[in-house]
Amino acid sequence: MTKLYISCVEVVTSPEHAMLLHAAQTLDGGSVLPGFSLPLHTLFAELDLQGEA
Repeated sequence: MTKLYISCVEVVTSPEHAMLLHAAQTLDGGSVLPGFSLPLHTLFAELDLQGEA
């Protein structure tokens, strides 16, 4: 059996608006957390490491 994992997150900014970000993109805090920035490849790499433990 082959498992396919897609590294993406859904960002919901209002009940009417959502967007999909992929591992090559960066999540930012927008107006809620100005200055916050998280490259998603960093997050997914950490999750991969935790899954191997």
